[in-house]
Amino acid sequence: AFVEQDGIGYATSYYSFQGTITVECYDMESGELVSVFHPEDRCAMAIDLTTDPTTGEVYGITYTADGSAMQLALLEYSTEDVVVIPIATLGAHWNSIACDNSGQLYGISCSGEMSYGEFVVTGSALNKIDKITGVVTRVGETGMEPQYMTSSEIDPVSNRMFWTVSPIDD
Repeated sequence: AFVEQDGIGYATSYYSFQGTITVECYDMESGELVSVFHPEDRCAMAIDLTTDPTTGEVYGITYTADGSAMQLALLEYSTEDVVVIPIATLGAHWNSIACDNSGQLYGISCSGEMSYGEFVVTGSALNKIDKITGVVTRVGETGMEPQYMTSSEIDPVSNRMFWTVSPIDD
């Protein structure tokens, strides 16, 4: 997951074989690596991140502290740490999150089934997410079956949402 805040780009990655969360901090003007840190809080493992253009706050879909579910959270980044403020546990698998010009959060949720110990996506939906309460309101089905985590973004000029989809046959 990646987000830019105050001229610094924060790239979060997770290496499951090591169990390590890594946040790399880049100067957005020069592209130079400023710092790297490894948060110990599992909540820092972001699925996707977005910035509310009305407030500058960063929201994300992250894992809960015990790793058993996904949650909506507010994240405060610095070049040395990230503070994760949980808002609400989300009752589904999630693929991405984005924020429009008015500050409304949207997210792509996924439905599916377990097969040989793996979650296999069989559908996905566009949802509105209340950034204060985390209440999710389904807008509609996407008709897509994303098998891998991706991202979405809302164009600030047109206010149209764009979502990268990575289907299983891709």
